[in-house]
Amino acid sequence: MHAPIIFGPGIGQQVAVHTTMLTNFASHGFVVVGSPVLNGGPGDEGNRKKMEDGLNWILEQNDAPGKCQGKLYVDHAVSMGFSVGGTSAVQLGGHEAVATVVSIHGHRASADLHGTMLQTTGTQDTVGMPLQQATYDMSEVPTFLATLTGAPHQYIERDGGGEERPAIVAWMRYWIYNDMGARDHFFGDDCVLCKPPWENPQRKNWE
Repeated sequence: MHAPIIFGPGIGQQVAVHTTMLTNFASHGFVVVGSPVLNGGPGDEGNRKKMEDGLNWILEQNDAPGKCQGKLYVDHAVSMGFSVGGTSAVQLGGHEAVATVVSIHGHRASADLHGTMLQTTGTQDTVGMPLQQATYDMSEVPTFLATLTGAPHQYIERDGGGEERPAIVAWMRYWIYNDMGARDHFFGDDCVLCKPPWENPQRKNWE
């Protein structure tokens, strides 16, 4: 079974900006659906609606004739996005199909989440970093806030996601596919995201 990812890009971006990173996610067995251009600011309802429409569409393909029929992990979807897309990913996280949220350099957001959440930020994302902290502080589900040393807001547009890409892959493989080989990225005092080039790992509602 293949878990769907709905991905929201940054404001005014075509999702193709992130093709290298998203193609890598697909190589791990995920079905990636990019939303149309998100033109609203952080928290805009229209942004969230575009992502929700994309998620609902791919879920419907599990029952429709075609190459996805009967092959989708419909209750283990990933809501993911960058910047304003990362904000909307959190807002969409209460959708019944969403098992985990990945907010990449997103802004302040909250929702009635029922799964887990990974947030990524960077020490040079001087605007986004405190907003991600606010989202973390409001979260009531198992959440990991990962801070990459030296990363600015636009970091994931470099080299197909840079150091953030393998961290996101590990998160999805653990929480979606129960891949125990990815567990050491997040658990324990010596976890992968607890060491350089990462710093100040924050976990809450964690067991």
